[in-house]
Amino acid sequence: MKKYICKICGFAMNEKIDVGTICPCCFNEYRCDDELTKYEILMSYCDGNLDVLHTIAPELDGVDMKEYVDTEIAWRILRLVWIKKGAKYIYKPRKILSQREVQAQLKNIGYDYEELKKLSRLITCNMELDE
Repeated sequence: MKKYICKICGFAMNEKIDVGTICPCCFNEYRCDDELTKYEILMSYCDGNLDVLHTIAPELDGVDMKEYVDTEIAWRILRLVWIKKGAKYIYKPRKILSQREVQAQLKNIGYDYEELKKLSRLITCNMELDE
């Protein structure tokens, strides 16, 4: 069976990723959660700190605050939030992923867990798990 890889957390899904697809691992909804403006990222994930925003998304320097950011950048932010919240498999039954599982998932999409973990420390987010 063909697997489809979540662009945010690297989880292999059976379902094709399309508008409205929700990843059972990171629980992000495609073309909903990933539609973020620069202002939303700055205020929700950088605590209003432009230096933090520059560190995690330097390509946004000079972009208007009201502008929606490129999907790849939104996925980066959502990936950092998922890691900051513990990189858990969120859908029922919830489970704690081992560091090895998280590393393997992120490797599916070309990212290094340790590097992302460092960046995730810079962002702010509501630490409660989404229901």
